[in-house]
Parts: sequence; structure tokens; C-alpha cells
Amino acid sequence: MKQASLALFLKTHRGLFILLALAWLLRVALCSRGGELFFPDENRYSEAYRVLYNLARGDWAGALDKILVIRAHVGFTLGALIPAAIHALLVLTLGRPAVWPSFQETMWLAAAQTSLASVACIGLCYALALKLGAKRKEALIAAALMACSNSMFYYSRHLLPYDSSLALGLLALWLMLEEPPGWKRSLFVGAAVALCLFTYLGYCFLALTIGAFYMIYRAQSVFEILKRGAFLGAIGASLPAVMSLATWVRGSHLYALSVQTFFEEDTLVVHQGDLAEGWTLPWTYLWHAEHGLLLVILLGAAATLCLALSRKKFNRGMLWLSLAAALYGALAMTSSSLGLFPINARLSRQILPFLVLASAYGLSALAELLSTRLPRPKALAGMLAAAIIGQTAYNFARPFQLTFPWDFRRQIPAQYGRVSHALTVKADAYDPPDDKSTPYVLVNAQYLFPVLCAIQYPSGKVLMRAPHPLEFLPYQYDGHKPSARAILRSQDISMRLIERAAAKPQPDGQSQ
Repeated sequence: MKQASLALFLKTHRGLFILLALAWLLRVALCSRGGELFFPDENRYSEAYRVLYNLARGDWAGALDKILVIRAHVGFTLGALIPAAIHALLVLTLGRPAVWPSFQETMWLAAAQTSLASVACIGLCYALALKLGAKRKEALIAAALMACSNSMFYYSRHLLPYDSSLALGLLALWLMLEEPPGWKRSLFVGAAVALCLFTYLGYCFLALTIGAFYMIYRAQSVFEILKRGAFLGAIGASLPAVMSLATWVRGSHLYALSVQTFFEEDTLVVHQGDLAEGWTLPWTYLWHAEHGLLLVILLGAAATLCLALSRKKFNRGMLWLSLAAALYGALAMTSSSLGLFPINARLSRQILPFLVLASAYGLSALAELLSTRLPRPKALAGMLAAAIIGQTAYNFARPFQLTFPWDFRRQIPAQYGRVSHALTVKADAYDPPDDKSTPYVLVNAQYLFPVLCAIQYPSGKVLMRAPHPLEFLPYQYDGHKPSARAILRSQDISMRLIERAAAKPQPDGQSQ
């Protein structure tokens, strides 16, 4: 009986499973092209290997201490223990030594696993649409739009907490819509919301929006709203309380104070963006990431709004649109109006699932409306699908073409030996020393941040060259100010290996 039910389930939703399988295969292929550990924040994933090292030696206290000194995104490091352990086992199975260079060279095996969080977001959009009464066609449109999103694609090669946190937030929303209501559901929703927040603190508005929605969703009284809020607050406070207690017992810096320090030092305005861009940056970023797909998503969202206004009915599409508007408004106001922290690409992405769900409702309703008024509606739908697939192929092609600094650097020692380092922009507190003892200079082979101004670099013959990843415009919206983006776009920031120009011989009697 169970096998028959499973077979029926797989048959009913086979379109989704085909889409998810294709999405993951594309992500695995992207991960195999490298790019892991490009962003400094990816070093948080490396902390999982330090914890595993202590666990492998039986040093449980040391492993706990490694966890307790993490100031932020603790949930991501704890969740990373599973893919990191599988990665380590694969490295040993391949006969490689269990040392950092082996892990670094095969880090794509870990990224292939963490990219499943991005795939999970696609499936959760499908599940959320069905949960609120959508037909499978509408749910599949939502999943397809998420699968075609470049913002959901190119990040999947990086070992970052954003997709994991987003998936937990969407899971909390799905659990919230489950029936019947009760304390068990509240427990699961609260746990998912808390994990969403502690996996990536930057998605606090996502956690707060879902939590607030849960408090008022089908609530029968003010008392029930307050009760749900108290329950969510208690669950959310339990995680930092446990961490703070553990740090106090172990004599580490109190966890709550560490998080406060993190926000004071890492998310202030100094280098993380421009407060004035709060209202515009999400759309500018999404345009550079999605191009024509963004127009399709906005077309569907506009259709949802028009249908609600014409029918004077608050439909499920408007619910998704309201959640997207709430997130966008909270982000923009805290940036441009309140001046608390600037908006960047990774924060803008949390709006996307709700825009996609609203768009799927509008596109599905628009398709039904046009099917009765156009002579060949299927041909029009086919043309739109072909245009989306073409735009997706164009968007996905660029991430596949990128070469990252670590991959560029490791090609050089075998052929050229020791090299000096230089930059074309003032972009780091560390200024690479110019080693005059070697004729070879490696330029821009690192992450460039914060970009302050253009600077001179050694001249000579270019032996090797590759575009810098920051020439991919969506990357420039992850914390770079408008002035920095202007420099990145006006200068040649390509990575290159230069052979210095030979010094010109001086006339007799003149020193060099």
C-alpha cells in the first residue's frame, strides 16, 4: 500500500522531480568549475573542518570550544559538519592525504552538497503554492521560475549560508500552513524560524516577517496572537541562551556579547555599501542577475495585483506579493530611511521566492484568461517558455565561464616559480609587497574589497590573463559602494601574470 502511494506521489509530481534533478545537475557542474572559498565569508565553512579535526581525535571539549568562539551564523557551521564530513571521507577514499591542500583542491565536492539548499528552495516554492490551493500548473510555474533564477544559481557554487537560511525560512512558512494548529506546530515553526535566523543573521527580516505572519495567521483572538508570539520568542531566545550559557561555563567570550560585537564591527556602513541605495539596489541587482527573467516575474506580479483590484478580492497571489512588499519595505527603510545598515545582493535575494510565487499566480491566471480570447494560446505560451529558457541559458553561461583567483594562481608555480604580487586598485588592508628578486608579477589574483581607488602596477609583457570574477556584475552588488563599482567598471581589473619590462641600460657614469 505504501509503495503504491509513493508511486502515485512520484507520478503526480514527476514534473517537479525532473526539474529538481536538472537543477541539481547544473549546480554540480557549476561547482566542478571551481570558485569555492572566493568570498571571505566562505571561511566560515572552513570552521567545520576545524571542529571535525577535534572530533576525529576524540577531543570533544576542543570541538565545543571551536564552536563557541564563532561569533555569527553558528547554525551554518553546525549544518556544514555533515557535508564537510562526507567531503573528508571522499578525500580519504580517493587516496588523498587528509591535509588542507587536498580539501581545498576538491572543495567542489562539498559545494555540490551544499548546493542542495538552493534546490530545496525550488521545491519549497512548489510546495508552498500547493499548500495555499494552487493547481499543479501554477506550482510548477513557481518552481520553474526559481530554477531559472540566476541569483539562485550562481551563489550555489559558494560555501555560504544564504540558501540554507532561505530554505529554513520557507520551510517554516510551509509548516505554518499545516493543519491542524496546536503547540506541536508552533514548536516546529519556532524551531525553523530560529534556525533560519541563526544560520544567517542577515536574514533577520525574513525570520521576523514569517514569525509575525504566523502570529496573525487565522488567529481567533488577541490572546492567541500574544500566545503564539510568546512561544516563538521563547524558542528563538533558547538558542542564544544555550550558547551564552555554554560560553560562560567554558570561560569563552559570552556568546550574546560576541554577536553584538559582530554587528558593530562587520555590518556597519564603513565598507558594506551605500545607505542611500536602499530603495533601488534590490531592483538594480536583480536586473543585472536576471535580465529578461525579472521582467517576466514582474509581469506576473503585476497581473496578480490587477486581478485582485478588478475582482476586489485578496487572493493567495496577493498574500505572496504582500510578503515580498513587507520584506522589501523593511530592508529599504532600515537602509535609506533609518540609516541602520546598507542593502546588498545577498539581502535582496530573500524577496525573490515571494515575488516568484506571486508571479506564478498571475501568469497562471493570465494564461487561463488569454486561452479563451486568443486563437492559438499554446503557441504564445510556447514562445514565452522558449524566451525564458533562452534567457536562462544566457544568464547561466557567464558563471560557467568565470575563472577564480585560486584556480588562476595554482597554474603558475610549476612553469614560472616564485612570483611577486600587485593590484591595480587599492582594495585591501594588505598591500602585497613588490618582490624585486623575481621578474614575474601576479596582478589582482585575490578578492578585491574594499575598492577605494585605482593604483599603479608594474608594467611589462602579459604572459597570462583571465577576467576577474568581479567583472561579473552581480558580484559587484555584494557590499561594494557605487564609487567602488564605478572603479571596477572603469579599470582593467583582469587577473594577469606580467613579466617585468627589462630595465633600460644607463649611459656611463649614471647610476640606475
